[in-house]
Amino acid sequence: MTRNRARGSHPFKGVVIKRGLEEIRWSYPDSKFGGETYVVDGSEFIGDITKALPARNSYKYPNRVNHEGLYVSCHTGQQVWYESMTEYIALMQIEHEMEVASIASQPCCFLFRGGYAHYPDYALKTCGGATTVVDVRDLEWTDESDIEKFNRTASICDRLGWGYRIIEPMYGYRLHNLVWLAGYRHGYVAPGPELKQAVLEAAAEPLALMELACILSPDPEWLYLPQIYHLMFHRYLGYDDELPFHDETRVWKI
Repeated sequence: MTRNRARGSHPFKGVVIKRGLEEIRWSYPDSKFGGETYVVDGSEFIGDITKALPARNSYKYPNRVNHEGLYVSCHTGQQVWYESMTEYIALMQIEHEMEVASIASQPCCFLFRGGYAHYPDYALKTCGGATTVVDVRDLEWTDESDIEKFNRTASICDRLGWGYRIIEPMYGYRLHNLVWLAGYRHGYVAPGPELKQAVLEAAAEPLALMELACILSPDPEWLYLPQIYHLMFHRYLGYDDELPFHDETRVWKI
């Protein structure tokens, strides 16, 4: 047996695991005391960590730089906890790029051999049923021990048939454009079937954003801009996210 000695804000510090094996620990809302445990021994994983409660709490201290809050998912309607603005943006990026069926924040603890532990930032299940574990980190400011944890997490995910991804912070126009479009991500601005078809037909070839808006409604030309933004966020319409976003931005059907 080996005792987990990982440092940090986590409730599994000092937990004893089997020598030579590794574990995943998590809890559901209805779990008994101690939560759920999976020993990484080649057996089938029975469970869904995207339904898990947060496995740890963040540090609270005076003059804290990071700000936590709840992100409302446009795909699931869940309120997903984030503990920094970088994680908040990462949630927008996840929903922009993937069709999410369920998502959990700080879903579990990976307990490794040698006394290491790691809490991934998110776990999500796509509409196709695939599970992906996500860490949000600027690799430029990541030390060797963190890289080791990421690599070992990726190895376990691979053995379980899960995906593993590290999302780095966004900057510049990519960040500005994503945040703008995310304001139109929810279903209440989604176009109806007829309007959606009209938008996609008009954008069969690349054209300027306001040119598309004028085709849909010459007066006022901005009438359907929220619906166009919604389709851009959900990747029905493509655009160059490296360029500044304005009336002449080129959009096209994906």
